[in-house]
Amino acid sequence: AAMAKATNGQMVGDSQCIQLYGFYGKDLDDNDFLYREIFGAGSGARPFADGTDTVDLVPESKNLPSEFIEQRFPVIVHRVGMFRDSGGPGAYRGGLGYLKDVEILVDGHFLTVSYRTIFSCFGVNGGQAGRSGGAIINPDTPQAETVLYKREAVPVKAGDIVRILTPGGGGWGDPLVRIPEWVRMDVVRGLVSEVRAAEDYGVVLTRNLDPNRVWEVDEPATEALREDRRASRGPLKMIN
Repeated sequence: AAMAKATNGQMVGDSQCIQLYGFYGKDLDDNDFLYREIFGAGSGARPFADGTDTVDLVPESKNLPSEFIEQRFPVIVHRVGMFRDSGGPGAYRGGLGYLKDVEILVDGHFLTVSYRTIFSCFGVNGGQAGRSGGAIINPDTPQAETVLYKREAVPVKAGDIVRILTPGGGGWGDPLVRIPEWVRMDVVRGLVSEVRAAEDYGVVLTRNLDPNRVWEVDEPATEALREDRRASRGPLKMIN
């Protein structure tokens, strides 16, 4: 943040790319097990390019293959992918964090060493902050429990699904000057939702009957929405 101020914004957005989570207990054969993984997150956007998705700063600590995990530990990996909309909006978008759903097959404990679960990675020179990370036990259910900060012994039951989320990097520059085609492609790739395309970037998309080009930028509506947003918002921040 100090360097961004000293260089008039010519500095990358904030990022926190070291996360750790795990499970431990007795496996199906009543043997002790400890499954841990060091996970990456999104890097900050740069003054000339988007941030990088799912970066891990710890050498030789790439994410573990699902097949390896399921063979060695009493878990099922249901999903591994990008944490959509986690990258900080900007003229250049922050990198996206991970989203991983893991089901534990025995009673045991969940542990996490997570950074940026409350305070998001800040944006620079008009860019916005990325979304913070954390974990959710049994997401999308009435029993959902959010796990923040560093926790060492969170009880979990057989059949519980834990969703691990890692933070997105901060954005760089005014989101309302991001090239609309870039926003459209982010939506096509599943990195940004249609709703956030309009809310964060002022880009209005319409569905197209052509299966090869499902989304199309509504240029007049986009221009009008962006003008309205510029007129109603306050001054952009160097550190957001």
